[in-house]
Amino acid sequence: MANNLGGFFPDILPMTKDEATADSEACEEEASEASEFPIDRLQSGLYRTAWHVPSAFYAYLIGRKGDTRRRLEAETQSNISIPQRGAGATEDIVVTGQSVAKVRAGRLKVALLVEQARQKCSPTHFVSIPATAPNIQERFLQFQREVLEVCGGSLGVQEALFQKSAKLHLTVGVMALMDDSERRHAVQAFTRAVQESARDLPDGVLKLRLKGLHYFTDDPHSVRVLYAGLRACEPSDDFPRPHLPQQLQNLVDNIANLMIKDGVMRKNAGSVTLHMTVMNVSFLDRDEGEAPSQQPGVPHQARTEGFDASHILEKFGDYDFGDLEIKEVHLSLLHSEDPETGYYVTSARLPLAGLQLP
Repeated sequence: MANNLGGFFPDILPMTKDEATADSEACEEEASEASEFPIDRLQSGLYRTAWHVPSAFYAYLIGRKGDTRRRLEAETQSNISIPQRGAGATEDIVVTGQSVAKVRAGRLKVALLVEQARQKCSPTHFVSIPATAPNIQERFLQFQREVLEVCGGSLGVQEALFQKSAKLHLTVGVMALMDDSERRHAVQAFTRAVQESARDLPDGVLKLRLKGLHYFTDDPHSVRVLYAGLRACEPSDDFPRPHLPQQLQNLVDNIANLMIKDGVMRKNAGSVTLHMTVMNVSFLDRDEGEAPSQQPGVPHQARTEGFDASHILEKFGDYDFGDLEIKEVHLSLLHSEDPETGYYVTSARLPLAGLQLP
């Protein structure tokens, strides 16, 4: 099977001492979640722990001329062995010391620096809910035509801002997966999270209406992302008791929380914000061939300028994109495109109905 789980991850520059200690409060909890790990006693009387860390992070851990590693060893009174770059995916980072406490401290310090380094990396994958049903795509393309016709004179409004209709989706959460080992772990965590979260979902399907336009900033004259919101559908023969947006909110929050607990997904500041992006200034890079699609995992300089959405909101603020039947969840590769479907390349997908629950 072709490798759909990721691409090329270039070197990450070494971090300075100041960078190594920055944002420690934000990363402390993520690192401590990995605190339950095996520590073995060797025949020599020393204690040892070993685990996999993607080689992209080695430079952060070693530092300039080995300064960071030496500082970690001095602070924890442990020995930290980091493989040579290119040593192979089977090589582990090894921490040894004269006591369990010293080995534990060494590993937690390393985990904290890895988490800090990961936060500097742009996401590579995301959990998505496709919104590509023909009725949704048709209404979206009509929306695009009408906006360009009616509001094309607004500052910054242009065709390149619009999402591709074959890529319409709801985002559950993002992650930076740096090698094959992390990508395999993410697929396993994704599978467990969806199975557990969909356990009580009636009929394995949710039907909601995509209607209304919203934006994340306070100024409608300078918007970076314009998105469609979710509402309850009208009753029908197939769905006499309409589903509520809160049912989907509960589902995606559970998926995200379980994957965060597994150490795979980045934490959200609260609940997942359910939305279907229709216009985004980052899509301008897509047509200019800039870095995001070619160097996943590396920080990218985001555009700062927005577009004037005030006229769009005035004319199309309550636009109806149609009813969406949610039947499956995907683990998708960012900045990719499946040649057959036009959607994002899929690392894993799970239906919400008929799951084999543990």
